[in-house]
Parts: sequence; C-alpha cells; structure tokens
Amino acid sequence: IEINKGVTENIAKFIPDGAVELYYDNTKRFETKNYGALITGSLVTTHDIKVGSYVGSLIAGTSNEFTIKHDNANTLVNNTVGILSITSSNNVAITTNFSVAGVSTFADDITVQKNMHFGDAATGTENLLSFGAGDDLNIFHSGNGSFIRESGTGSLQILTNKLHIRNAGNNEEGIIFSENSSVELYFNNTKRFETANTGAVVT
Repeated sequence: IEINKGVTENIAKFIPDGAVELYYDNTKRFETKNYGALITGSLVTTHDIKVGSYVGSLIAGTSNEFTIKHDNANTLVNNTVGILSITSSNNVAITTNFSVAGVSTFADDITVQKNMHFGDAATGTENLLSFGAGDDLNIFHSGNGSFIRESGTGSLQILTNKLHIRNAGNNEEGIIFSENSSVELYFNNTKRFETANTGAVVT
C-alpha cells in the first residue's frame, strides 16, 4: 500500500511482510526494521526517551563508539574512541561518590572541600600521592607506617618560618624550629635542648 501526492511525491508505504515507511516532503524519515526502527535525521521529543530494558542502550557513532545503559545494578557510560569530554559553562557537580579506574589527568587546579582517601600502599608502588615528572616524591601509608619518599634529583626540603613536630594527639611537642632563632628538642613534652646565639642550652 502506498500513499502518494500525485505520482512524484511519497507520503507513506506499507510493505507486506516488510517495512512501514513515512516520508516528509518526499524524503523518507521513518522506517520500521526487523530490529526496530530507523529514523533519518534528528529526533526531537517534548518528553522522556526511555530504554525500557536492561539489555538496551543509548548508542551513538557509526560503529557504536559511545553507549549509555543501565544493567539493573549500575549505569554504564562507555566510550571506545578518542576522549570522553564533558564541557560546561559552569561547574560540573558530582553529588555522591566518584570512582575512577585508571589514570586521570587534570589540566587545571583541583579544589577539594572535604577529604581525599588513599588505600594502603603495601608495596610502596600503588595508592601513592606522587609529585614530579618522574614521580620523584611520594606520600603514602603502607598499613604499618606513613612515609614521605624523595627519590629524585636534589633533596627533600621543608620551607617554613616556624616548624612544630608534635605527637599524633597534637598535645606534645617534639621539635620546634623558629626562623632566625632557636631549635628546641623535647622529651615527653619537656624541653631538654635549645640552640642559642651563644651555643646551646641543655635542661
């Protein structure tokens, strides 16, 4: 069955044991297929687009390079070619936990308003906070202790005008360094050694 305007312009075709074709201005825009339907051009909707199956996906690309699906347990976004780029004229907000597998590269500053957590670095090669082109400076916790490791060119330098090294409870002094002044050493929160302009004082 065909519905035409005159003899030159198609409106609709109904093919037995086959497709239904719908046209706009003699251009085929919709066609049923054995797998579903094919739309040629854009699809504009004033409401939701719903994939009512845990098997189905939203797919983009001539070779299905980009997919979004929900498998009844997780929502999966998969990109197989190039970079998955998210661009916003304002902030991008993630309001729950964010899990990343693999290496992430940030080209600008990162602001953390709460905590960052790293797992134990049992071998000292994973779960590290690393700095330098060759990962020369590492901060990590092994499960048995906490470490700052400098393995590159130069030395590990702490720059400050006053340095306090205290106990974990932050209520006992261990070492106090003061710029242009003394270095103080403590035993059980009692000062036992202090440098002075004339030498040192031992208590």
